[in-house]
Amino acid sequence: MKKKKIIHSAERALNKKFWGRVDVKEPEECWNWTGYVGKNGYGMVRFEGERFTAHRLAYMLDKGRKISRNFLVLQTCENKKCCNPSHFKTSTRKKQLMEMAEKGTVRGYAQRGRDNHSAKLMNEQVMEIRRLFATGAYSKTKLGRMFSISDDEVKNLVNHRRWRWLK
Repeated sequence: MKKKKIIHSAERALNKKFWGRVDVKEPEECWNWTGYVGKNGYGMVRFEGERFTAHRLAYMLDKGRKISRNFLVLQTCENKKCCNPSHFKTSTRKKQLMEMAEKGTVRGYAQRGRDNHSAKLMNEQVMEIRRLFATGAYSKTKLGRMFSISDDEVKNLVNHRRWRWLK
């Protein structure tokens, strides 16, 4: 019984300390974090020896439980300092990257093929590499030299580990 009271008082103290650093406003408005903000623009908090973004800890305090590191807590308002639980949704990294790619809000590896700013090949070149390799007349090394890519990249292309959507 005594241990339970200690836990509850620790939770109350944490809640009081945490929410004391949040500018709580109307339910539909953003509640901005007023504590430390990292270089990335997100509020940052140390809790039980771990670092959390303020909005992630706000979510856990609101729900009364920890959540797996595999899940993201996202602010639907896209305000990095917002700690209003009604502005949160959870997602997985994979799902979030797919959503960002669909919206066009992410560049680089989430973009396919030539839309990726770091792509060295065109769709036609990938198809040509696969066609030539299938003939048996060209090694991965020779194809790599021909297209200025590594042997490993040729291997990934012909085994459909890269550009796999391209049939």
